Amino acid sequence: MALLAITLMMPTLASCTSKNEIDVSALEGTWYTDLTGKTHLQWNDGPALNVWTFQADSTGVCDVFFIAGDQPKAIERQPFTFTVNGNIMTFVMEDSTWDGTITMADGKLSIDSGGSAVTFDRASAEQIVCFEEWIKMELIQITPTPTK
Repeated sequence: MALLAITLMMPTLASCTSKNEIDVSALEGTWYTDLTGKTHLQWNDGPALNVWTFQADSTGVCDVFFIAGDQPKAIERQPFTFTVNGNIMTFVMEDSTWDGTITMADGKLSIDSGGSAVTFDRASAEQIVCFEEWIKMELIQITPTPTK
């Protein structure tokens, strides 16, 4: 009887996760944030929009669109790979590797890399179409700078 009770409890225990554990599938998709005034470039013609796309295969791309008026004029595009362990995400971009503590709540993704947190909103289907159209435009290509 005790063996039966332990066997019945096992699925319950196995399904418990720490509230700090991030479900990687919840990251999949496109996230964006306004980086106006927070980039390494002096861009005075309008906002800078940071767009991160996470794929199921642990790859992604980070796009920073530099906008003038209502159209992007330049893009900084950098592919990356990532792993998640608990609530720590490790990013590899070119030759740079860095870790960030991630939290997800209320449709927002926050990445904190040593006290500097950036919060992203999940992009709507319409925004994703817009971002994809922007990527196809002939924009000024900006070479990414190393992250760390």
